[in-house]
Amino acid sequence: MVAIAAAAATRRPVDPLLPRHLSERRRAGVASAVARGLAVPVDQQPQIPLRINRRVTDAEHKRFLEFQKRRDARAHEMGIDPTMIGSRATLFDLARSWARHSGELMNWQGELLKP
Repeated sequence: MVAIAAAAATRRPVDPLLPRHLSERRRAGVASAVARGLAVPVDQQPQIPLRINRRVTDAEHKRFLEFQKRRDARAHEMGIDPTMIGSRATLFDLARSWARHSGELMNWQGELLKP
């Protein structure tokens, strides 16, 4: 599939890349899908999301460690895996901004992690 997409993006023929056992109907379906995809205007094509990585401040790291300690203690009390309460990425998001990211949690997760 990746080779077909790369060939289509560079306007090379995709037919030689298709498995030999594909029926003519399926080959036509792939050709039609490629043509429809290439016809999408540039402004309507999906964009690769840019991920901006920034360094964690000392204060954010301290809050992360507090969330992690609270999460691990609650998970131990409940006998569950700590990541069920919140993943490492979730804890970092909350450490950056509780107000902005706490709404992404389920109510019970928020109650367990609430500062």
